[in-house]
Amino acid sequence: MLARVFLGGVTAAAGPIVASLVGDWFAPSERGRIYGYVISGELVGAAIGFSVTGGIATLSWRAAFVILALPAFVLAWLVFQLPEPARGGTSPLLSGTSPPPTADAGDASGDQTTDAQLLAREHGLEPDPELVLTQDPRHMGLLAATRYVLSIKTNVAIILASAGGYYFLSGVQTFGVEFVTKQYGIAQALSTLVLLVVGAAGVVGVLAGGALGDFLLHRGYLNGRILVSAIAAAAAVVLFVPAIFTRSPLAALPYISVAALALSAQNPPIDAARLDIVHPLLWGRAEAIRTFLRTLAQAFAPLLFGAVSDYVFGGGRSGLQWTFALMLLPLAASAYFLFKALRTYPRDVATASASASAGFAT
Repeated sequence: MLARVFLGGVTAAAGPIVASLVGDWFAPSERGRIYGYVISGELVGAAIGFSVTGGIATLSWRAAFVILALPAFVLAWLVFQLPEPARGGTSPLLSGTSPPPTADAGDASGDQTTDAQLLAREHGLEPDPELVLTQDPRHMGLLAATRYVLSIKTNVAIILASAGGYYFLSGVQTFGVEFVTKQYGIAQALSTLVLLVVGAAGVVGVLAGGALGDFLLHRGYLNGRILVSAIAAAAAVVLFVPAIFTRSPLAALPYISVAALALSAQNPPIDAARLDIVHPLLWGRAEAIRTFLRTLAQAFAPLLFGAVSDYVFGGGRSGLQWTFALMLLPLAASAYFLFKALRTYPRDVATASASASAGFAT
């Protein structure tokens, strides 16, 4: 239990740190693609961990823990070799595939203006005067920062959408093998193989979603990242329906795979979009709040999936089938909130731009 507690603490800390580093190290034009790489790394790493340590644990559970811990020492050494980035994305790393920063992508105070914020200025969008920061974000306490972050309408919509998506994903991770085994009448070993195929589709989804959101933004579509996430979330709901109710594994596999692709494709664009609506000095705290609320949804998912299956729908194959069908409602709510964010995102981007131009040194 102590190992799980420490692991949970480290995992939770990664979210805010990664959000800040992505904003500090990478140009705004490629943050969706970078988030795609980050999330695909998480998926691939989890798959390797399950596949490698599962067999080793049958021989020795201690050996399984040791093998998982060894790469962490190498990673820690690499992290210590990295230079400390300039805050606020004022000195991003430039890759060969990203366009160079525009001449007006900053101001005299050194603040980095994102591509989305430049588009908001070009469109003449007015910020919300009540949300333009008038004090240095570094002097805001946790409660004040929380109130401010949760007053940004698009950020709240993104948090709710993220919670709904990860809630359903947590249920799939817990009961996916059992559902595939019972629903499609295949052996557990084969069901694990099916889930590996689905996981591979998820990797393709995060890479494609991040890149597509960046592409639309480059083409001058301010809502591009939010639109990609909203369409992906809606597509996931539609595609999961036939996968849940069919009994044929061959018929279900294409639906499950494309649904997993769509489910995962929504995450990199909204992660990148969130950096456009929050002041750079609040990136870490904003992500910490989102991670906390999202983790609550993930924590309750296995309990609710199991309870609904056993006590509402009578358990067994049919109970699990109808539970998955019912739990599509939070996923549908995720799509609803993202489509709703299309109306609030442009003004929130303009507000963040005005706050970043207020002269707080990063």
